[in-house]
Amino acid sequence: MTQPVKRKTRMEVIEDLIQAQTEEIPGQHVIFLDRAYVRCRRCKGYVLARTSQENFDHWLHEPCVVGPIPEEQWQGHPSHRMERCGNKAFCTRCHSRTKVQDNEPELTDKLRQRCQLASGIVLLHVQEQRKARQDGASGGPGPGDERPPPTEEDLQQLQVWLAKFPLDTKALQALEALDPRDAVKALQELEQKGPGIRNPSAWICKTAQNLRERYGGKAPPEEKPNEKKELDIVDHYGALEVAEDADEKEIKKAYRKLVLKWHPDKHPEGREEAEEKIRAINNAYETLSNATKRATYDAQRQALLRQQRGHGPDLQGAPRQRIPREFMLQPIGYPDKFVRYASERAMSQCEVTSRADARLDGKSGLDQFVPFFRAAKLSLWWLPDVNNMCRIRALEARTRSSAGEKVVAGRPGGFNLGFEIEVGRDSDLKLMEAGKGELNENVNFIVVSSPLYDNAFRFEAAFKKGYYLAFRPPTLLRMIPYNGGPLPKKVVIDFTLVDFQAMFKFIDIEEVLRPVIESKGGWVPLEQVKADANVVAYFNNILQKPMWDDDDFQTYFEGHFEMWEYRTSPKQAVRLKGVDERLGHALERVKDADEAASLVVTAGEELKRLHWRYLLNAFEALSLKSKSEEISAVVERMEAQRRLLGALGGMLSIEVDFAHLVRFARLLLMPGFAKDVAQRIEVEAAALGKVVLGRAKAVESGQVADVVKLDDLKSILSLPGMSNSDVLARITSPPLSEAPLDQILDAVASASAAHAPAFAREVTGAVLDGTGETTPPLGVGMSER
Repeated sequence: MTQPVKRKTRMEVIEDLIQAQTEEIPGQHVIFLDRAYVRCRRCKGYVLARTSQENFDHWLHEPCVVGPIPEEQWQGHPSHRMERCGNKAFCTRCHSRTKVQDNEPELTDKLRQRCQLASGIVLLHVQEQRKARQDGASGGPGPGDERPPPTEEDLQQLQVWLAKFPLDTKALQALEALDPRDAVKALQELEQKGPGIRNPSAWICKTAQNLRERYGGKAPPEEKPNEKKELDIVDHYGALEVAEDADEKEIKKAYRKLVLKWHPDKHPEGREEAEEKIRAINNAYETLSNATKRATYDAQRQALLRQQRGHGPDLQGAPRQRIPREFMLQPIGYPDKFVRYASERAMSQCEVTSRADARLDGKSGLDQFVPFFRAAKLSLWWLPDVNNMCRIRALEARTRSSAGEKVVAGRPGGFNLGFEIEVGRDSDLKLMEAGKGELNENVNFIVVSSPLYDNAFRFEAAFKKGYYLAFRPPTLLRMIPYNGGPLPKKVVIDFTLVDFQAMFKFIDIEEVLRPVIESKGGWVPLEQVKADANVVAYFNNILQKPMWDDDDFQTYFEGHFEMWEYRTSPKQAVRLKGVDERLGHALERVKDADEAASLVVTAGEELKRLHWRYLLNAFEALSLKSKSEEISAVVERMEAQRRLLGALGGMLSIEVDFAHLVRFARLLLMPGFAKDVAQRIEVEAAALGKVVLGRAKAVESGQVADVVKLDDLKSILSLPGMSNSDVLARITSPPLSEAPLDQILDAVASASAAHAPAFAREVTGAVLDGTGETTPPLGVGMSER
């Protein structure tokens, strides 16, 4: 029995044709296999390798179009020969293409058009490309010179498409080098490919390069070898002025040198700048001198560097395989901040804070370290409904479903990070208790690998597509709407996950030193500090380094002057500054309303022990325009105003000079306070008015030396209780008898508005004394005119 002849497959036939072909045969395609396509090296034509046998043979036996072909030769075949590939239809003859959609007029019009190959357009285009490449090689004009310039509509369309994709700088420069119409085509193709493109920025760079080679165009600006670009992360190496591969000895030496250079006591005129510098130097040293912190920082820095250079993340396995069982969540670019919940109860607010934030309100030391990170301990509860669907669970929170015990990773129960999304708006994150199948739309996420950064992830609401977990500095955790394109400034939607087992490696030296020195009280000799068992264990077990020498400790304490006071005689000793001292220093340097409100609201009884100068700084910061108008931020500012007013009561006295009393007056007279705050302000304003008059009488009697500036009279006279304020008119600078007329008129107008006839009469008398006239009787006072 004869064996049946084995029929060759399509791919085998194609391989045979490739092997047997020769470029010397006129009119024959010189083909090669390119993934799913068979392409011709000579005419650049192509066809799907698995298209129908009839269409494939027809294409194969068509003459290879490499020279001018008379138009009449093709007049009998004017129509397109359409093939379908995914959601596109394309002509196998002239390679024009269009989308395939039901009832799409564009497709109908395309089919009615005459095939470009029939009129020799494709031939002409091939010849133009060849000529352009030759001209480009010789420095001559390219085809871009002959294209009509892009219209305003083309540029607007490009901006619309750019807003859809989060592209890096290199990809944007590559698109900018293209004609806007070609750039739009590249972005349209990127959208059609969808999630199949792992790194959109790298794909765009490659596509733009191909388009430039095909159509001509200028190359994007080349990066200079030594050009240094800013990363969206704090530069600890730059702060210490060391290389990225610096060893421990170099880092310690640089820290000591910079602390001596930038200590604020050496910069009395530029103290504010010096304090900013020294804080950056301290933060850098605390990170780079700790191996675990440095590794975490370097990992985020390298991820940002890869993204900046257009390299995609090195994905290794699905998210479920790469996420630790118990972890801490950190936003990319903020290696010192962690996602945390405020308390172990339902609807507790979630936020993003660092240990440095906790220190501002005195929550430092080993007794506060564990509670801080316990509230940052999270896990994922994977759901079988959809691939990569999960819930973010608070592992240390106890609920009814966990029978009052702490939650265990891998088991149901406990609180979940939940949200209630309002369309088009940000939503905050709170702890929500939800059983199996409950509140799915509020607690379920889809976790995906970040398309930009190594070892980073994004969390999208499972039932509200286009809403992502996001960090808004300084501390807000939100669900924000995001459908591609550039993110709002400073907003982060990519998070890294740090294994919770590394928690104790994040202890810094202050967490250890503070309880040691607090327990001893007052000035503590440095020898006792170094001999303490906890300090010794910290260097041996956490840092795994030898104990610092005396100079190292001195550098550390002097660098952290806000927390510590250090002395070298009669012997080396250190003192921990009080909470009120540290709070006052923090309030002295606040820059905005939200920062001031956070400090005041989290302060305890030490707020009432502060010097009035610190309260004045806080009041003035609260009067600035806030960066956030969210309800929670507004409520926090109102509460801060109430607490400041409570602390201010009875604190001001005649010892306060007029310059500062006027600043208080202007703040208390500002409009826009809440009703209950406004009532309290009226009381404090009346008390301030009495202090002002008391100070004025003390100045007039010679007890203290001070003057009231004419420019400040309006603010002072607007305070309650100024009806008998004639004494103010006698201590002005310049004296009223020598003041310019416009300032005198302003002072009289202010007195009239404040119903202060005694002051008005005193002003009139001073002016008339200066002119030699007689003071009018009281009946002709300003109040009766």
